[in-house]
Amino acid sequence: MNVKIFNRTKAVEESYRELEKSKVIISISDPDKERASFNRDNKSIKAKLYLFFYDIDKKTEDIFKGYDPMAESDAEKICEFVNSWQDKVDEIWVNCEAGISRSAGVAAAITEHLGMDSSVIFDDTRYLPNMYCYRLTKNAFEKENEHGKRGVFWVIDGELLAYPFDENDTEGIAKSGNTYNHKLLWEEKKPNNKPFDYYPRGRVEINSKGEAVIYMNPNIGEEFIPKIKAAFGITAEPVIRYDNSEHYKCYLDR
Repeated sequence: MNVKIFNRTKAVEESYRELEKSKVIISISDPDKERASFNRDNKSIKAKLYLFFYDIDKKTEDIFKGYDPMAESDAEKICEFVNSWQDKVDEIWVNCEAGISRSAGVAAAITEHLGMDSSVIFDDTRYLPNMYCYRLTKNAFEKENEHGKRGVFWVIDGELLAYPFDENDTEGIAKSGNTYNHKLLWEEKKPNNKPFDYYPRGRVEINSKGEAVIYMNPNIGEEFIPKIKAAFGITAEPVIRYDNSEHYKCYLDR
């Protein structure tokens, strides 16, 4: 994965030149500007996230009264966007008007989230990262990582088969729209010829308190909890609910 920083003009120009590596774009503009016009025919651009806020922070907010700094909701959108695409593309482009401050702050937080060294940005004299943008984005990633992801799982012959929810998926989706349905997903993925309810199974939900809750068949041993936490990105201790209902019964219960 490569995270690239551009100013608006350069990002648009590159969208007409760089046609090979798959990419997504986070484009930050001043609220009084039109959004950047990227090459619509560039098939390597898989998605774009447009955000609008000024290059100010909480320290200078009083000086620039009436102008909007980055909001927590902007950072949350970045977090969701990156998590949805990070395993599917080669590059993440981040641009702002000048390509110096806002984009550098956001890109540094994304770089750290992806497990890479952000000093390549902080030590580069071309950039002056907006630290407010950096901290908001970094906090959003940390908050997301603590809660983990919704999704479903099975234990098949002693191995965990986990499917953290991907918002870009169109198959196997539950009626809620924010996780998977066991039966529908099994029919889509077809791990083997057994029916979806043959093996012990469970799911991960996020409750209103932001806690990860693991619902699972009682035949799934405690030794699988660390594996489930890792698969769904859960860092805090989850709530465990062993479910004896018909909904989670498997061949071991029949």
